[in-house]
Amino acid sequence: MTWRRRGVAVAAAALAWGAATGTAAAQPSQAEALAAALRADPVYVTDQLPREVPRSTAPAFADAAKRTGVPTYVLVLPDQSGDGLLGTVHDRLGRNGLYVLVGPNGVENARTFGVSAPATDASDIALYSLPYDAGALRSFQAFTDAVASGPQRAARRAAQLREEYGNTGKDVAPFYIDATDRQNQGFVTGILLTSVPLSVLLIGLYVRRKRSGTGLRLPESAAAAALAATVLIGAPQVFDQKVDGPQQAPTQADLATRLDRVAAGLQHAAVYSDPESPQVLDVAQQAELGRRIAAYTPGPVKIAVVPQLSDDESAGDQGVFAAGLHSRLHRKGIYVIADPLRGDVHVYDFGIPVDAARLTLDLPMSLAYDHDDNPAADHRLGQRLDELMTYLGTVPHSDPAPDGPDDPPEPVAGHRLPPLFHGDFWPGLFVGALAAGLLLGLTAAVTGTAGALARGRRRAAKGQEAPAHPSAGWLSRTSGAEVKALAEELAAAEDDAPGRERAWECLDAAMLLTGGPGRQSGPQPGPADLAAATVLARAGRAALAGRTYRALCAVNPLHGPAVDGTHACAACRPGRGSAALDARRLTLPGPRGSGRVPYEKAPGPLPAARDGVSRLVATTKEYASVR
Repeated sequence: MTWRRRGVAVAAAALAWGAATGTAAAQPSQAEALAAALRADPVYVTDQLPREVPRSTAPAFADAAKRTGVPTYVLVLPDQSGDGLLGTVHDRLGRNGLYVLVGPNGVENARTFGVSAPATDASDIALYSLPYDAGALRSFQAFTDAVASGPQRAARRAAQLREEYGNTGKDVAPFYIDATDRQNQGFVTGILLTSVPLSVLLIGLYVRRKRSGTGLRLPESAAAAALAATVLIGAPQVFDQKVDGPQQAPTQADLATRLDRVAAGLQHAAVYSDPESPQVLDVAQQAELGRRIAAYTPGPVKIAVVPQLSDDESAGDQGVFAAGLHSRLHRKGIYVIADPLRGDVHVYDFGIPVDAARLTLDLPMSLAYDHDDNPAADHRLGQRLDELMTYLGTVPHSDPAPDGPDDPPEPVAGHRLPPLFHGDFWPGLFVGALAAGLLLGLTAAVTGTAGALARGRRRAAKGQEAPAHPSAGWLSRTSGAEVKALAEELAAAEDDAPGRERAWECLDAAMLLTGGPGRQSGPQPGPADLAAATVLARAGRAALAGRTYRALCAVNPLHGPAVDGTHACAACRPGRGSAALDARRLTLPGPRGSGRVPYEKAPGPLPAARDGVSRLVATTKEYASVR
């Protein structure tokens, strides 16, 4: 057996002092028992928190304590006030050094006696530099590192942390995530795994069909596969958490130590009072309880005055704790579990022929809980346990004798997070597919709207773009639509609208060519007249919109204005080859299927378009007058 194991054994033996009531010796106080434990080993880890701080972590606490450079005495205990405890323990132990009280969540108090160490600053560093889920061991390690850094560095670091986190409501981000967070991560991963590559495939297919009518090609498929692989490989790297907390899994010995200790104390005694907890029963109360238990005739009574904690071996379930004691003692009896920290009392019957319901369901609230408005530090447990013995005398017998609870303890959390590709990951795949479909719809809507706007802008900017070789039907439809649109826009325009006079001139001339008021009877307008009317109507609409122009594209007047300093529009700008310009030159259907005629040789006013809008208006009026 190593010196540390021997020390732990001695410490455990020290905490079994005075378990039996009715003996001549009084049970040692909490401080005396803890001092005895520290005398055996300067690091004492309670056996009451195996699910949070297993006793098997004691070597890690001892290694951290060595870094302080001064004698260090460590008590790892359930939550309790340590303001006076450390001083009292020091007085009982009689050794100078750094005394540290550690609770389930971290360092709770630290004091120095006869040595120099920045205990207060180190405590604040452990408090403010770590998140709430760092755990007791990590908190103590941060504390000892701060002590080892020296008073000056510890003071600077503590001051910085107090300013940043003290009374600011700001906290350090947690180290760990829980199972719900992991489900959310899986859900997000599922969404990304389907939405990203599927969006690339769908949008790629949409764009290709929109542009060329073809289907998917290798680049889109390869990009989608690469993105899917990136999510599959990258998500576990980003969401790399494996555990939900810092706790080390307890061993079976960790889970059994306290039950074994309490059972050993109750082996030859009726009452066991936990030595490392505040002592709530004085010598007289213990003696009286022993006398009354001995006089109880239905059967043995065992009272365990021991804290019941959510992180103990029974997960805070008093019935499970009582069943564990019964299984170790192998004795029938009434088992009473009294919590010295909260004052709760629970009673269980194992094989004694009394009405068990009166002990569990019908136990008076005044006996079960401390309801005093001003509760005493001892929760009046001595008085209430005495009253409990009186109550037990009133409980009627029953036959057959019941047996107490046998529920197993809650399983110990493994602290392993569920896999990333699990649970909500699968619904995430479905949501991701829906998201890809919605994105495709949104893309189609946006591109459709943008295309329509772009076409509108092009029509507004170029508004004169037209085929180089329009048919008679196209000329008839287009001239009618353009003249009608100009007339409606003029009717809706303000009296002082810009370009209004030019617009009226163009409308008047266009209507003379297409059969409007002022046109004398005669033959129906031919293709050249309809083309000239279209050119005039478009020029009028542009003027009404504030874009008055004088020169027209000499290659095709239907294109609208010529670029400044040239006789062609932007699309027919100088520099194009003669063959390209010839292909864009406006031609019109000839009479009776005689072929197409260049617009410059067409009958009527259209050839005047080469000299500008004003000349075309004037020539149209002359032409209409002659006709």
